[in-house]
Amino acid sequence: MGDVLYNHVRMINKKPVRIYAPIGSYENLLPYLVRRLLENGANSSFIHQLLDDSYAINEVVKDPLKYLIDSGLKSNPKIDLPQNIFRPYRDNSSGVDINNLSSQMKLQQNVIPYLSCYFNASSIVAGKCLDSNNRIEIRSPYDPEKIIGKVAWSNEDDVKMAFKSAVNFKESWIQTPIKTKSKMASDLANLIEENKHELIALNIMEAGKTFSDSIDEIREAIDFCRFYASEVMQMEQDFPTLFNDKITYKYQGKGICVCISPWNFPIAIFIGQIVAALVTGNCVIAKPAPQTSVIAFKLGKLILEAGFPEHAFHLLLGDGVSLGNKIIEQNNIDQIVFTGSTQTALHIRDKIAQVETNMIDIIAETGGLNVMVVDSTALLEQAAIDIIHSAFYSAGQRCSALRVLYIQEDIYQKLIDLIIGATMLLKVGSPEQMNTDIGPVIDKQAQNMLLTHIERMKKLGKIIYEQEQFNNEGQFVYPTIVKLDSINELTHEIFGPVLHVISYKPNSLGHIIEDINNQGYGLTLGIQTRNHILANYLEKNIKVGNTYINRNQVGAVVESQPFGGMGKSGTGPKAGGPLYLKELSKKNINL
Repeated sequence: MGDVLYNHVRMINKKPVRIYAPIGSYENLLPYLVRRLLENGANSSFIHQLLDDSYAINEVVKDPLKYLIDSGLKSNPKIDLPQNIFRPYRDNSSGVDINNLSSQMKLQQNVIPYLSCYFNASSIVAGKCLDSNNRIEIRSPYDPEKIIGKVAWSNEDDVKMAFKSAVNFKESWIQTPIKTKSKMASDLANLIEENKHELIALNIMEAGKTFSDSIDEIREAIDFCRFYASEVMQMEQDFPTLFNDKITYKYQGKGICVCISPWNFPIAIFIGQIVAALVTGNCVIAKPAPQTSVIAFKLGKLILEAGFPEHAFHLLLGDGVSLGNKIIEQNNIDQIVFTGSTQTALHIRDKIAQVETNMIDIIAETGGLNVMVVDSTALLEQAAIDIIHSAFYSAGQRCSALRVLYIQEDIYQKLIDLIIGATMLLKVGSPEQMNTDIGPVIDKQAQNMLLTHIERMKKLGKIIYEQEQFNNEGQFVYPTIVKLDSINELTHEIFGPVLHVISYKPNSLGHIIEDINNQGYGLTLGIQTRNHILANYLEKNIKVGNTYINRNQVGAVVESQPFGGMGKSGTGPKAGGPLYLKELSKKNINL
């Protein structure tokens, strides 16, 4: 039909003709046809107006760009601009469109100078940077020859000094007006924005994160600051009683809060924990992961620059086990906020249970064997994109990342082919390059654990795809897809770019749900389906903190998608949500 139409039009017009026609199989072309029919049949479409005698020809052929310019409308006043979507409570963080060439080049020009800098970092106690004989050289995870700088690690005396300063200041900080604390958090958001290029460079060099991941993380940190600054101002509420009395709920800090943050989100989670604790009136002892100490030091200086008192915030850098144990063994801790592995969270729980001088509260957010279920009604191309983002981006080093993918047997091979095809296009390499999709894993230990798991799966004949490796210098693990028969074959979370896939029969969903829940984890769940009944059934019966339907299952947005798990994946409440600050506070009821 296309050939006949082409020859006829060309013969009549005696001019070159270009044919625009979709090419593909029927299952892809039918949805395309429906979309075209809906668009062309709309009253506003060019084709509809052309065939409607009530439209004057000059109205039909008018230039839409000229119309917009003449009307003076540059945006729809009824649609908020991205920066304003959370107003009047707060501003939204601003992003960078790295798909735009001019924006990309400008960003690179601003970041590149920092990539060659040498950084010194140390603990900060009572506003002073503490030197130490125990200085550790920091090397980049993607280039072992690239030395980022040196970090002076803390000792037991530093720990005692930090706690002494915090204990002496905690009552004064509790009594500091909430408005003052809120203003400091807002000022910190602005400082992070002003220093974003240096922070992007540090996140690339020390954490091995890509440009895109670094931009997203900085935005999340800014959103945490502004959200908690806004939330703390709305915490005190008055309620009338039946007897015309007034009940006032007042919240104040618990005292000393230890914030232990991970290396996989060294900016966002570090800032989110600390700001939440500070604005609610707690003095903070911050213990970041040792792998990202330079980033923590830079952020620590910004926290003090924003106005938070030097006795309210203390940064202790050092080894996770030895320094971490020294910190949590202190007798005057009121609250611990922890993000990291389930094993470490259980260790902290057991340690603080032995403390007799105080009842220590803990908020823990850990990992999980996160699953996604794809049924035969799903849009497979969209599902493949969401699976790739959920499993492989950020080198799979997100607590929310997809670990186990269930595919209905009817579409198993077709979806696997799509996933493999898309995975082959992913670029693994130096995050200093803007076009890198996947950077390194955090350190040699993480790399060895992942490669050991992959090698074991190879020996069992379960590898169905492993991307060809080109870089043997850095700590890279290439995207790998493993075929399993059951989730029970995994005994723990595999924290990296390894996707495990399972084919399932529709009548086996009950057993699958039971297997998933029996793992004891409960962080994220992905569902890809156009069957609303199935989506509701899975969401209701699989016990997780966050469920994502027909989208990827990573990248929760502050306030819009409060994040946290249950079971072995965390205690709650959800970070970036309305209950988080209240958990860090003591509630007083005044009648």
